[in-house]
Amino acid sequence: MRPAASFDGVSSYGIVNQTLITRQTNWTWAAWLYSPPANPFEDIYAEGLQGGACFNIDLNGSGPGTLQIAAWNVGSPGNWKGAFVPNILTNGWNHLALTLANGGVGTGTLSVFFNGVITNTAVLQSVVPQDTSPRLGVVGNGWWRGSASYTMAPWKGSMSNLRFYNRALSSNDVAQLYAIESAPPPSFQTNGLLAYYPLTTDGKDQSGHDLRPSSEQRSVLHGRPCR
Repeated sequence: MRPAASFDGVSSYGIVNQTLITRQTNWTWAAWLYSPPANPFEDIYAEGLQGGACFNIDLNGSGPGTLQIAAWNVGSPGNWKGAFVPNILTNGWNHLALTLANGGVGTGTLSVFFNGVITNTAVLQSVVPQDTSPRLGVVGNGWWRGSASYTMAPWKGSMSNLRFYNRALSSNDVAQLYAIESAPPPSFQTNGLLAYYPLTTDGKDQSGHDLRPSSEQRSVLHGRPCR
């Protein structure tokens, strides 16, 4: 059984006290997920402030059997731009990787990888809020239809080896990452790695690249995971 953080689909969540995808023109989000059939608008991951979201990865956001990735950009007409792909996160543990390359206002190539293999590409955009305030990352929960609270879209499932990169990993990179993490002992690549949360015990960033001054507390994922 893979060590993981479990989320109850009711009130659990984790908080990443770094801004990791917001304002990045190139990024990668990757994690191992165990996700049973989902209700509408279950957020696997989101970024925003207490007043609302600017990025989310959710299940069934555009109907049953869909995976939605949505990004808010202050310069884009209507602000939100979403990409919708089939949700194939079923039948046990699976590895999901999402990359954005050359993000801008209304532009950017989103690539979706399932178990190390690219399955979909779509147009997305970079996440650019209306102000320069830092955003929170929320794991296993998020905002729902303009809600002020980030506890309104609880996800039921388990997650491990959550990674963020400040570059769009190539198809070969993702395949290697999948292969490395599929076989013990777990390891990770370091080129462009912004944060790495194994989601096993203390929730600390294991990448070795803490973005905050050394005088401040080390970045930690914290919140209310159910176990």
